[in-house]
Amino acid sequence: MILNQRRKRAFTLVEVAISIGIIALLTALGYAVMTAMNQNAVKARLMTLACASARDKIAQIQFASPYTPNLGTTYSHIPTILVVGTTTDNIPLYADPGTGKTVIPGTRQTVISDTGTNHILSAVVTVSYTYHGKAFQVQLNTLRASD
Repeated sequence: MILNQRRKRAFTLVEVAISIGIIALLTALGYAVMTAMNQNAVKARLMTLACASARDKIAQIQFASPYTPNLGTTYSHIPTILVVGTTTDNIPLYADPGTGKTVIPGTRQTVISDTGTNHILSAVVTVSYTYHGKAFQVQLNTLRASD
């Protein structure tokens, strides 16, 4: 009688196989979710780096000094970063910290144009890069008046 009760408490091979299958399915699902979360984190990191690069260029434009175009005086000074025109820089958007090798290259284009009003310049900074075959772009604008 005692022997019979022990057998009734044991798991059958089918129950064990179903349990292992459920655990395997949940593990595979968890792996897929973690992979997707990692891809989204990489995209967000790259977008943050692109924004930081564009903000850095905007700060250089805002703080270039002295910007004193000829306002009816003989003294005139325009920093090279504020010269009207387009410049394009190749930038390492993300580099491997261990090797220093550029993993994700990008381009930063700066367009400086004259608004035609009281020596106010318009600057548009665009950072472009490609990740997994898809193009991404960040664009920031600013205005710069004379000192």
